[in-house]
Amino acid sequence: MDVTITAALIIKNECRCIRRCLDRICNIFEEIIIVDTGSSDGTLDIVNECSNNKIITFQIPWVDDFSYARNFAISKSNSKYIFFIDADEYLETDREGVIREINEIDSRGAKTPTVYCPVIKNHDGNTSKGIGRIFRNDGEYFYAGFVHEEIRHKSNVSVTGCEVNVILLHDGYKDEFIIDKNKAERNNFLNKKILKKSPAT
Repeated sequence: MDVTITAALIIKNECRCIRRCLDRICNIFEEIIIVDTGSSDGTLDIVNECSNNKIITFQIPWVDDFSYARNFAISKSNSKYIFFIDADEYLETDREGVIREINEIDSRGAKTPTVYCPVIKNHDGNTSKGIGRIFRNDGEYFYAGFVHEEIRHKSNVSVTGCEVNVILLHDGYKDEFIIDKNKAERNNFLNKKILKKSPAT
């Protein structure tokens, strides 16, 4: 029997790409948790147009903390595994490929806290292979950090990253999108917030 997987998305003003993202995942995952942190551009209208009973949408205020939003999504997820996907990403791997990889993960059974890293291909040809996105939904994993947040384990044991053969395509770092969404200024503000809270980091 295939393991169950929740796709979790944290979104805000993603009308450019949210339909593309959802189109690629609605037939793959058992559950899609969307946490919207204040969209005002029609993003939620597009989500509602999808009319898919797998999609469960929550609206929460943005509190300058990506980990808060991600941990909220974890708390609402019901599947055995969680796969975090950004709205400006879309899956290249099909359902069969995703299920095969997650079943293999589950059959091996990690002996230490482990997060699984898909291959993320950016629009400029660069590839990232060490960004953890998939982990077991057993109540032991959580996110920490306001921005560039990290997955941690309640045991305080370091979480090991393991690459899996699942491919995400990403175009959110195109110059026009970074400027449009003011990402640089937002991340600079959140990094300063981190330093103020934990000067030693």
